[in-house]
Amino acid sequence: MAHPGRNAVAPQEIVDILQNAGADLNRTIICHIDRTIFDKDILCRLAEKGVILEYDLFGHENSVYPFNPDIDQPNDAKRLKWLRFLIVEGFGKQIVVSQDCDNKIYLRRYGGCGYGHILENVVPKMRTRGFTEEEINTIFVETPKRLFTFVKPQN
Repeated sequence: MAHPGRNAVAPQEIVDILQNAGADLNRTIICHIDRTIFDKDILCRLAEKGVILEYDLFGHENSVYPFNPDIDQPNDAKRLKWLRFLIVEGFGKQIVVSQDCDNKIYLRRYGGCGYGHILENVVPKMRTRGFTEEEINTIFVETPKRLFTFVKPQN
């Protein structure tokens, strides 16, 4: 997993370094795509490298991004539009999602949407937006299973 800077070129720079070092890009996750890349061409060029694109700010519905005022952070509905775009472009097996519940304000107890937000709210919205069960299963089951399954090398 790579945590890029807030500049749209940062993910590609990371991928280039990893590729030159011989990393397996098919198991490389680039985090925070939803607050970093807003250009379809840049996103597709990155996806063409084979990396996994992580949309990990689900539940963050505030467009204000205090760390970079030039960024209009998307809401969940716009995140789903980006996922649909990636699927249509043939990159559906390179998507993972999460919530980045990194502060107590994201917990239900403190007024946030809580850890269940994706399963309780996002997945049903995906279904009403036309995502197929196969697409949902790929994003939530198959891709994570592939990424987090490690096979012990045979001696």
